[in-house]
Amino acid sequence: LQVSKCEKFGYGVMVTQVAATAAGTSALQKAGFLRAIIHELWVHLEHATDEIRMTAPRPFPLQPIDRAVHKSFMGLVNVLSSYQAVHELFYQQSLPNKSSYGFREIPESPVVSFPFCISGHYVLLCIVGHLYSLTRSKASIPCLWVEVIISATSIVGRFYNRLTLCRRLLTVLACNLDSWLLLESQYHIQQTLLDLQKTNRTLEGEMIIDQLSIERNYLLVKTHTIGGEGERLLPSRNLFDPHQRRQNNYVWPLFHHFPIPKEYSPTIAAQPSMKKGEPESALSRFLSSTKSAEKNRQWLDQLRATLIKVMKSAASTVRGGVLIETIEKTLQALERMPEERVFKKSPPKAGANRDPSTPSTPLVQTIGVKLAIRYGKQVNALKANPETAAGNLTAVLRSCGQFLSQQQSYSPALKLTSGPYPCHDWFVSTVFLMLSGSKDRSIGMLLKISELLCSGYLWPARLHASIHLSDGVRASGIPPLFSCTGHHVELILQTEHPLIYSAFRMSGYTPSQITQHWLTQCFWNYLSWTQITHYVLTIVTMGSDYQVYICVSLLKHLQHEILSHRQTQDLQVFLKENAIKGFLGSEWFDYMIKLEQSYRSTVLTSMRNIA
Repeated sequence: LQVSKCEKFGYGVMVTQVAATAAGTSALQKAGFLRAIIHELWVHLEHATDEIRMTAPRPFPLQPIDRAVHKSFMGLVNVLSSYQAVHELFYQQSLPNKSSYGFREIPESPVVSFPFCISGHYVLLCIVGHLYSLTRSKASIPCLWVEVIISATSIVGRFYNRLTLCRRLLTVLACNLDSWLLLESQYHIQQTLLDLQKTNRTLEGEMIIDQLSIERNYLLVKTHTIGGEGERLLPSRNLFDPHQRRQNNYVWPLFHHFPIPKEYSPTIAAQPSMKKGEPESALSRFLSSTKSAEKNRQWLDQLRATLIKVMKSAASTVRGGVLIETIEKTLQALERMPEERVFKKSPPKAGANRDPSTPSTPLVQTIGVKLAIRYGKQVNALKANPETAAGNLTAVLRSCGQFLSQQQSYSPALKLTSGPYPCHDWFVSTVFLMLSGSKDRSIGMLLKISELLCSGYLWPARLHASIHLSDGVRASGIPPLFSCTGHHVELILQTEHPLIYSAFRMSGYTPSQITQHWLTQCFWNYLSWTQITHYVLTIVTMGSDYQVYICVSLLKHLQHEILSHRQTQDLQVFLKENAIKGFLGSEWFDYMIKLEQSYRSTVLTSMRNIA
């Protein structure tokens, strides 16, 4: 990796970009780069610049650890930012664990590759609760290790509030739903945390409230619930929260079993349906006044003009049946346009038509389905009981997986491309909730979308190892959301908003990575359910290039926060951990139309070239 000697911030961005892909992560691992990052973190933890090496734990309360640890930690966060990196390093890897450790033993194993081993011994062990259990086990742990474990709870800058580095890393990893499902399915993190909460009691049986139990409580709520702004309540991570009225008490209830207490689930009123006699919106009138035979290019242009007008004046009316009808009729029009039907149906592979009830459901998918159903019930998108809804969603996911597998070609070069899509399909879950849990309607709509250009960007699983991609792109495992959407987001930011672009660059992070993160999980945990449905509607109706314009609008909306957190050097953590507050897509249509007029010829042409 080389940059110009005049380029001050080049290396961080380059490494982050490389680590955003499975192939890049594999290369960094083989080159020893990950080993160097962890070794640097280890050295700073053991040998802080403001203290002499100690052979016993520091007394409590802890002193702030060296600032250099923060830099090393953020480098590790950048490398593990994408699911592709986490999957390549951790998939089907068992945790190395020993009953005792040498006094100066560096966590390295000749059996397991060093990057994973160091993560397993020093970081991922904490991820699955092993650091907690080690402090309570009968294993002979030298004082140095105890000191290191305790020192990890020191303050890493003002933002971290005495959180351990390991738990902090887990919290950031858990922001990526796919990374979380992988770690949870392999290491059963939630059960470990629940067991620790259960045993964290006084002799009288009262639950102990300390920084560790509060952080575990936060992580349990965060990973058990889904929700954008106002759709879930996350507990405070501070023992004394200045925003609480009773500052001397931690008011959030602790728990040691599921379901979580009701205090973490706000009541969300169901959106009222259109009442009889209530005047129809302009969009409803337009849809009801047109016939099936009229759905052509001219009709689609009229629909887009009507949608823009309604979204700018009465966006709240674009919901429920009106929204679904708009999408369905738009799909009928797009099916008649050759330039939109870029993914032709291929003949089924031999043996592809299997009984959908035969394959077992992967644990990742099972956990993802439970999360999706809980979210659907929370936002009043589902009326069926959870068991029935979960069965229907599982059937939809299985049907889509079998359909997509007929158009996939796997490569053993990378773990990511050696088999079917390894993640939970958040777009399929979104469509399922939009259609109120209807299995047949969901499958029908997804099959129609699968032939269209928009599916390559709305639906990440659509082009996983797809035969529609070139051999080189397919083998690399680089998704179009990163190589195309993210690329154009950065180009537009560099021209239209250089301050935002520079803030990312100086942070060693990239706009393409956070946009890939948002888009892969269909903005779950970042936008409200209403805004998520408007996002899907906008991409289907207005064009695939609007995905780029929406992401640019989001980053422009967050400009103040981006510049502020660049100063505090925690931009990556802020963007991943926080929902996007106050964003209404309907308020940004004028801006997105302006971007369309300037960039559509470039962006849309590039997006069409993926197939």
